[in-house]
Amino acid sequence: MRKDIIPKIIGAYRCAYACYSNDSSLRQFSASGGGVTTLLISALKKKKIDGALVCRTVIEKGKVFPVFYIAKTADDFLLSMGSKYVQADFNGQAMRLIESYKGKLAVVGLPCNLMVLRKRCDNNPELKKKIKFTIALFCGHGTTRELIDTITPRLENEAGSVLTDFSFRTGHWRGVLSGRFANGKEIVKKTSYYNLYQNLYFFAEKKCLSCYDHFGYLADISAGDIWTSEYKKKDIKHTGLIIRTIAGEQIISIAKESKMLFAEEVMIDKIFSGQKRVAPTHYNVSARKFAGKILGISISETNKSRFNMVDLLIALIILANWKWSQSNRLSKLIFYTPRIILKIFLYLLKGLETVR
Repeated sequence: MRKDIIPKIIGAYRCAYACYSNDSSLRQFSASGGGVTTLLISALKKKKIDGALVCRTVIEKGKVFPVFYIAKTADDFLLSMGSKYVQADFNGQAMRLIESYKGKLAVVGLPCNLMVLRKRCDNNPELKKKIKFTIALFCGHGTTRELIDTITPRLENEAGSVLTDFSFRTGHWRGVLSGRFANGKEIVKKTSYYNLYQNLYFFAEKKCLSCYDHFGYLADISAGDIWTSEYKKKDIKHTGLIIRTIAGEQIISIAKESKMLFAEEVMIDKIFSGQKRVAPTHYNVSARKFAGKILGISISETNKSRFNMVDLLIALIILANWKWSQSNRLSKLIFYTPRIILKIFLYLLKGLETVR
């Protein structure tokens, strides 16, 4: 991969950190060391904000739904911990909450969510004034609910009962997926039980095929996993932070001074290395547009990049899988395909991303 493209993929920034919450009980339920939750709680305690827009999962009739809400206490934030790999209604539900809230607010969202928020703020000075800082979560792509709605009935069949609680990912390193059921049973699986399909771009949101913002360019702070062997060896999982603005610097300073957060300043290369396979793939819309022409998929070229044959092969795999999952008739075959075959395709995809 060309070295000159890396700064463009990362975006403008001031500094970077590897961090984790000093509260071990909080880390237990987090996906990436509890760094984001700790930043929010420390800002709340320092009265920099009155609340923060975050997201949690709820269960309705055995189905998993992501729900935005305004967290106003430390306990409120605990409900939002862990990853949510399913499509959520930011433009509607989240924006209504943000616009109606009267206090000082932080907003946590995906890069595309913060683009929507920025446009609203540009046209609404009062809205802009109450947003004290934003945190973007690193994002490869979103997933429509067809995937989770296929996975959860399988868990219910295994448990012999109705799903009452669900977590996509918590714990150290890759973590675990877990479900609780009305009969008191709990089922714990490797995260690959769901992510094998998600990482192969089955049921990806169509808009994500035209997106290039992996790290959240418009945020005050961008946060996510550091998937490297160095951090895998550590006893505590770390959150990678990219500090982009003065407001972001102030928020991490508050967390460090409160002793709630362990944060070590690192070179930006360490953060990028933890996302070095998926971030360049996400950024290269041009390769997907070209592959889309071959496969009959219309993709807007929101960002122009040079690409080589390996980039094109990656894009073809992604779009072929996406197109397969869009077929009402053929998509069911995805779940009848032996997992070992899907794993081989995933290893192929990750191998191509590694040698690019």
